[in-house]
Amino acid sequence: MFIIIEMLKQVRKEPNMTQDSLQRKTGRNKSYILKIENGKENMQLSTLFRLFEVGLNRKIGLTSL
Repeated sequence: MFIIIEMLKQVRKEPNMTQDSLQRKTGRNKSYILKIENGKENMQLSTLFRLFEVGLNRKIGLTSL
């Protein structure tokens, strides 16, 4: 989970996107996004996809080992 959180923060900061703008694009509460980025909140898989695909316009995929 730590790696995913770090990826989220890095991708969000690349285009200088703020938590406010990510919140507006995804409809998620800013405090929820802050908790996720600080590792203090668990998120559902659907939220992960929404943050990356809707909020950050990035595709995310999962593979099995």
